[in-house]
Amino acid sequence: MAKVVQAGWEEKPFRFWTPAFKIRPDDFLFFSRNMTLSQPPKEYVPELPRGEVFPVTMPLQDAVESLKINLASFIKPPKMLQVLDTVQIKAKSVVLVYIPFQKSGKELFQPAFNLRTNKTLLEYAKNL
Repeated sequence: MAKVVQAGWEEKPFRFWTPAFKIRPDDFLFFSRNMTLSQPPKEYVPELPRGEVFPVTMPLQDAVESLKINLASFIKPPKMLQVLDTVQIKAKSVVLVYIPFQKSGKELFQPAFNLRTNKTLLEYAKNL
């Protein structure tokens, strides 16, 4: 879904988001792109919620290396992808943020970002 540029966006810091768990490449890119384009607010709660929490399985270096691929996933028009050869992306800082999902049958749903995934996908991710 296309997003229309809003007033004040140029003052907001831009942050890349990436899952902290290994999943299939298409799903990883989908999660990364949607979270990055959503730019979740920086209002973090310092403790984990009750219930099941999936483990971190993505090494930090792998997550940082995925940032350029994340950027490439939403560059428009595609002919602009050639500029990526001249772009270097480095992480200034890294924060681990837990994004809660709600169970809905065989799916997990994150309503604020309209993200859905099959519970089996994340169960499988625990073993990657």
